[in-house]
Amino acid sequence: MINSTADCYFTMTKSADTPNHSNWKEWVDSSKLADKETSLTRNTISPVSPPILSTSRSLDGSTRREFLLKKSASFPMKIDRNDYNRQSKEKSPTKSQTPFSSLVQAFHTDHKLKSDIASGKRMGFYLWKGDIGTGNFSKVKVALHSLTKERVAVKILDKTKMDERTKRLLSGEISNMEKLHHPNIIRLFEVMHSKSKLYLVMEYAGGGELFSRLTSQGKMAEHEAKTVFSQILSAIDHMHQHKIIHRDLKAENVFFAEKRVVKVGDFGFSTIAHGSIDQLDTFCGSPPYAAPELFRDSYYYGEYVDVWALGILLYFTVTGTMPFRAETVGKLKRKILQGNFTVPSHVSSDCKHLIQSILRLDPKRRLSLNDIAQSSWLTGVSLPSRNSFLNLNPASVAREEAHPEEAYALYMLDKLGVGEEELSLLPLDNVTNDFQVNKALEKERRNTDSDIHVNLDQNNAVIGTYRILLNRAHLKLNECSKDDLRKFSAISNRVTGRNVDSVDRSTRYCSYCKTMSLVSLKSKTARIDGHLCDDSAASSKSLSKKQKPPPLEHVKSKFCAIL
Repeated sequence: MINSTADCYFTMTKSADTPNHSNWKEWVDSSKLADKETSLTRNTISPVSPPILSTSRSLDGSTRREFLLKKSASFPMKIDRNDYNRQSKEKSPTKSQTPFSSLVQAFHTDHKLKSDIASGKRMGFYLWKGDIGTGNFSKVKVALHSLTKERVAVKILDKTKMDERTKRLLSGEISNMEKLHHPNIIRLFEVMHSKSKLYLVMEYAGGGELFSRLTSQGKMAEHEAKTVFSQILSAIDHMHQHKIIHRDLKAENVFFAEKRVVKVGDFGFSTIAHGSIDQLDTFCGSPPYAAPELFRDSYYYGEYVDVWALGILLYFTVTGTMPFRAETVGKLKRKILQGNFTVPSHVSSDCKHLIQSILRLDPKRRLSLNDIAQSSWLTGVSLPSRNSFLNLNPASVAREEAHPEEAYALYMLDKLGVGEEELSLLPLDNVTNDFQVNKALEKERRNTDSDIHVNLDQNNAVIGTYRILLNRAHLKLNECSKDDLRKFSAISNRVTGRNVDSVDRSTRYCSYCKTMSLVSLKSKTARIDGHLCDDSAASSKSLSKKQKPPPLEHVKSKFCAIL
């Protein structure tokens, strides 16, 4: 007869293998001890705990240990993590996250990213890394692109302080930068906006300003000055061919990308005008670089103003000082109108003659850009050519006809997780139009700054990422080794479906137009990419009136002779 609950528990669990304990409490204590030893045995024998039979609770400590040893022998001592991960992925029905999708999702789920946005440490795909400079209406920061890990410069403008004239200039700055494709001109990647700020994401030249270099280290040796000046000259010539006048050329707006590679930037005062035909009447730029007609006449021609600024810049580069110096703007104006300056004796006669021929009071008597390029001081110096005109929107790229740079950018986009599905959602516009700029300049918006940050414009972000990769591809293609060129060729063939042996390109000097050009060494006809001689109209504009451009067949035969 069962007298208590304890007797009931003892009777139900007792079996033929159960030890005969005189006191059921001793049996319970021994079971607890066995359980503790079992946990120790699990940790030391195998990371996988073997299944425990319900009858094992009725074993004593030593018998239970032997039972566990026998059962664990059938289990592996080590786990293959690769097999485990592979099985987990096979069982998981969700698609694996790509870098792009993970980052987009983080804008809605990642608390740290939201905190960085709220505290002003991030904008879109860009994480702030430091300050570069500050102006009256803007400041420039260095940022890191989260997907490509590329450093960029971001110009941040306060929309609340802009008047209508400033907005027009800003709209012109954006559209003009997107029209230019030159290795010595800062590239524009992306335009973003919030309720009160506008962000221009541009190429980062980390070497600092030419002005800082000259003021800290003094004048340049003439052989170095020739390299720097020729690059600036080629960049200005490229602008004028597209009827773009810079109007603010100065040492502060020339940036070192590498030790001897400079890039012209800050197109805030740039405008569209036919160099010697369209009259301009807005005073722009810095007074020490201002041409005399800006102070003297009611109008001026943009091309002549940029040429004058080139002469001032050349003087500053080879001497370390300015040709016209004064304590006040009024006195500076009188000196510029008089046109009297002296060139130090250490400057070579060829350089001195070039400076004097540029800084002439009569705009029509100044040397043209082509005359400067053909001057005796620049003899033997190669001028960089413009880049090939590439599609700035990945959605408008025809893959079977893609340039190597475009193929590389599309390939890297695909690796980041931006495939055909994402590209099909992009607009087909190749550049930022005026409507988009005006929309970005609107002050009143329904969303708050934080809402705009979180609700990421994915289309804009994809185009910005593509342009960064496009610029990286261009730099790689011009500087890479033969092995890297073969990799470019493989990537290009994979994207375009073509079967090209090599994308082997090299820079060759054209003795006719004095430019450096990218020539395909594997092509039988010596195809010339981005060379002015390919375009008879552009070639005619870049040459002086006394010279006539030769036939295109003659130019090609010259390049075949070079090869």
